[in-house]
Amino acid sequence: MIGQLLELRYREHAPAYFGPIVRRALAVPVHDLDALIDESKERGLLSEDDAREVLLADLVIRGRRREDGQEIYVLVEVSYTIYPHDVERAVRRAELLSRVRPTVPAVAGEGILADARSRAERHGAWVVLDGRVAVPEGR
Repeated sequence: MIGQLLELRYREHAPAYFGPIVRRALAVPVHDLDALIDESKERGLLSEDDAREVLLADLVIRGRRREDGQEIYVLVEVSYTIYPHDVERAVRRAELLSRVRPTVPAVAGEGILADARSRAERHGAWVVLDGRVAVPEGR
C-alpha cells in the first residue's frame, strides 16, 4: 500500500522528482505507453512477453535529456525500500523500452539496501531517495 502511494506521489510530481534527470519531466499515461508498445510490437521491435514486461513498469517519465535536449524516457520502479530485484527489474524493463525509444533506468523510494545501491551504480541506474536524485557514475 505504501509503495502505491509513493507511485502516485512520484507520478503527480514528476517534474519535482525527476527534473534533475530530464527537463520537462512528464509521467506517460498508461494508454499512451500502451499505444507506443503496440506500435512497437507491430514493427517487430518487441515480443508479446517483452511488451507486457514494459507495461508492468511502475512509472515511465518522458522528458528532454539535460545534456543535449534529446527526448528520452526514464523507466522507474518504485518501492518504499529498494531491493536488488527492484534495480534488476528497472534495468531489464528499460533495456526493453530502449528498443523503441532512448531510455534510462531508475529506482525510487524512501530507502535502499546497500546491495541494491551497488547494483544501481553498476548498471548506471538513477536512484531517487526521498526526493533526492543520485547521479549514476559516468554521467
